[in-house]
Amino acid sequence: MERVEIYQDAYLLHDKISQSPKFIKLKKMEEQMQKDSELSSLFLRYKQIQESYVQTQNKQFIQQLYALKIEIDQNEKVKAYKKAYFSFVKELQEIKNIIFKDLMSKDDIL
Repeated sequence: MERVEIYQDAYLLHDKISQSPKFIKLKKMEEQMQKDSELSSLFLRYKQIQESYVQTQNKQFIQQLYALKIEIDQNEKVKAYKKAYFSFVKELQEIKNIIFKDLMSKDDIL
């Protein structure tokens, strides 16, 4: 098999995965989170606190980030998204393991 054919097959696999029901559902969930004004506000505050920490290295901001992360993680949309995301990532890892089985040592597959 030529190198070009391998790349073509890789792109075909990418397209199939990006059209899968799990991936489409994940993208819709992301859109719903972005449209949620309360959640968007929390994400913006989180980003602002991160930027403040980067500029000042003040450890007080780490405590604020942690508290805000807990608040974000309690949101039902975030909980559902995380569950779907980790399920999707697990499936991708299984696909990756199939592709690279016997091609690399287990230590190389991360």
